[in-house]
Amino acid sequence: MIKSQHSIHIDRPVHQVFEYLRNHDNRIYWQGNLTEHDHEKIEKGSRVTEVRNVMGRRVEIQGEITEFEADQRLAFSGTGPAVKRLEYEYRLTPESGGTSLVTDLELELSDLYGIATPVIQRLTDRELGHAASTLKDILEHEEVHETVKQLEPHRHQKKKV
Repeated sequence: MIKSQHSIHIDRPVHQVFEYLRNHDNRIYWQGNLTEHDHEKIEKGSRVTEVRNVMGRRVEIQGEITEFEADQRLAFSGTGPAVKRLEYEYRLTPESGGTSLVTDLELELSDLYGIATPVIQRLTDRELGHAASTLKDILEHEEVHETVKQLEPHRHQKKKV
């Protein structure tokens, strides 16, 4: 079982941070290992499909939004061929004129990844911290983010040999 937690202060009001988080189309900008996603309007019970790049492998996860409390909490639970269970939660609270964002993640991989669990634990810890820092940068420098959104998105493609 992989467990990871990260907290960060974002110098923006809680409502602004939550609105950005609830727009799942924004995730591609701040979650580096997310390569594709599909979702319904984000609310409790919404279906979500994520495709992530984990150690060079395509990992698809299908699940749903399990908790949705405006300006406070957003949680997801899912499974996939390589993932027995993935759960993550974002908790937001006002802090010093901005927002404290705490992210909790629990991941249970298929037996195929068993030997790689310690490596994936470290990768997950780093990825969670990196994603939170990127989110902070985006929200605190919106003009840069708006410019980046105009660029062609990166697509992972299999190279033909």
